[in-house]
Amino acid sequence: PNGLSLPLDHFCRDYNLSDGILTKLSDNGYTGTETICYILISELKEMGFKLGEIAAMRAAMKCW
Repeated sequence: PNGLSLPLDHFCRDYNLSDGILTKLSDNGYTGTETICYILISELKEMGFKLGEIAAMRAAMKCW
């Protein structure tokens, strides 16, 4: 992990991620940056993320 430890809702808000992304992550047991930093692209696809949502997650994690 590189950035600040943030709860999931704060991370999504601070990095302009959609409510749909927040819901998918939360529904799969992710609670904050200390857990989402380990997500693989294949796992995002398995959770039903759209290609644009994956790109948004990658951009947010890069900035974090």
